[in-house]
Amino acid sequence: MANRNRRPHSSAAAIRMVDLFLSLLAVGAAAMLLVGSIPADPRTPEAEAVSSRRPCDELYIVGEGETLLSIIDKCGDSFVLEDNPHVHDYDDIFPGQVLGMARSDPK
Repeated sequence: MANRNRRPHSSAAAIRMVDLFLSLLAVGAAAMLLVGSIPADPRTPEAEAVSSRRPCDELYIVGEGETLLSIIDKCGDSFVLEDNPHVHDYDDIFPGQVLGMARSDPK
């Protein structure tokens, strides 16, 4: 009867498997924490394309916080409204919008 209740090999193997599983789980959790703590790169391909361009190319991409007046001042183009029929007034621009700067003369 005593032999039926004792399973030394199977319980020891189960304990080793649980130990291995918990160790792998701990390593995986630590790796996830480390990867999660690395800041994401804020430079997207679109942002890189905008930042690598000169400020007043033939096509100008409106940046965050820019106004039409600041773009006119930066590029020296007072014909922005005339060159861009899709812009109806000075408040009608948004970040990422493309403006034609055909008459631009960068400062």
